Amino acid sequence: MRILVIGSDGTLGSELLRQLKLNKLYTVYAYNKKKLDITLNEEIVKVFNKVKPQVVINCAAYTDVEKAEVEPAKAILVNGTSTKYLAEASNKIGAIFVHFSTDYVFNGEQNIPYTEKSKPNPLNIYGESKWLGEKYIKESTTRYFIIRTSWLFGRGEKKDFVDKILDLSEIQKDIPVITDQIGSPTYTVDLASATLALILTKNFGIYHIVNKGTASRYTFAQEVLRYSQKNVAQISKIDSGSYLYSAKRPKYSVLDCLLFSNVIGYELPNWRVGLSQYLKERRSGETFVRGQSSSKELW
Repeated sequence: MRILVIGSDGTLGSELLRQLKLNKLYTVYAYNKKKLDITLNEEIVKVFNKVKPQVVINCAAYTDVEKAEVEPAKAILVNGTSTKYLAEASNKIGAIFVHFSTDYVFNGEQNIPYTEKSKPNPLNIYGESKWLGEKYIKESTTRYFIIRTSWLFGRGEKKDFVDKILDLSEIQKDIPVITDQIGSPTYTVDLASATLALILTKNFGIYHIVNKGTASRYTFAQEVLRYSQKNVAQISKIDSGSYLYSAKRPKYSVLDCLLFSNVIGYELPNWRVGLSQYLKERRSGETFVRGQSSSKELW
């Protein structure tokens, strides 16, 4: 099977690439933004005609929630229009198209987990751009997987929430973290393996995939320090109103993964399991493989 991974040097893309390369049945092609500018349709067509992939996994995205508010055209171009280009090109050559979306397509006003049938109503430009991408995919192809996920952490070049909390713990005795945003932290190792398992089912559609369990940002940060055995700093509670955000965030964005577990036959482990393993990985410098398995920048 020929698989094309776009955005291959990002946190999720690099993990998918690592797991794909462990299976000799796959021929994997990796493209980062230096090799492929997804905002240029002619470049996409050229690469697709050259590689002739059977599966296209798109991990490329505009992810800066705050910056999207001041440059909405760029966010919409990358997350919306470019996604349309990719979906259309996949459809033309008969490839399965896999795309990652976000819990931020929801407004966070309900107090029960969002299902795939819940109506999106994003609060910010980032969420709008990701929802636009979803709509373009559904208009462009029928052989697609749209995977909504949230609060990713894992190995990668870009620092995530876990990295930033650990960095702050080295220079601050007190780290203020928001208590009134609730979601599901998700380990990229688990998400990547779940994605690859789902692709093989060919049960196309929209899926929610996150690690089991929920947390506030505050609880997540507390657990980061606890599992990392760093006792030099403490986490203090604040609410989101204490920050002057450009972009509104959903207060409750927990995703219901029942559809995924029914199709694939298992649930992802609790996020604390993933966090513990990730921090062990950081300490040892080893790579772990599991089959099923002022800080407004923090969020």
